[in-house]
Amino acid sequence: LNLKDADLKDFFRLIHEISGLNVVLDPNVKGAITIVLDDVPWDQALDIVLKNNNLERQLDGNVLRIATVQTLQKEAEARRAQIDAQDLAVNKVTITRYLSYAHARDLMPIIKKFLSSRGDVVADDRTNALIIEDIPNRLPGVEQRIRELDLKTPEVEIEARVVSATRS
Repeated sequence: LNLKDADLKDFFRLIHEISGLNVVLDPNVKGAITIVLDDVPWDQALDIVLKNNNLERQLDGNVLRIATVQTLQKEAEARRAQIDAQDLAVNKVTITRYLSYAHARDLMPIIKKFLSSRGDVVADDRTNALIIEDIPNRLPGVEQRIRELDLKTPEVEIEARVVSATRS
């Protein structure tokens, strides 16, 4: 590969021909490239050019999307904001889980870490139960954590025999 002052769009067109992938470019992808590479795989050459031009790639099936790092960060932030907004719009659900082996007050701080910002957990020592209130899509993961943590403590059985021996 030997290019001098080639447009980035032409380089990505070349990547399409070599790789067979469909390439979609963000409108903000601009610039020129000068590159000389011998015996370098196309994906490694692509990564080098992307890094030098502050670009990033996303591969979805056989479609390779190329965009600026800032564009992809803004999209990721927008997706997170949309998920947070959806979480705020959903009604909370309350469940009660009775524990067999673990103590509710010991599990409570661990379970709090897996709840959303709207979630809460209360430990009832009298019944050894956790009362959990959160949005519905977080509860399956919380219940899985409870199943993983509410286990019988491993025990070891030691058997000893006292033997009396005499000379006779």
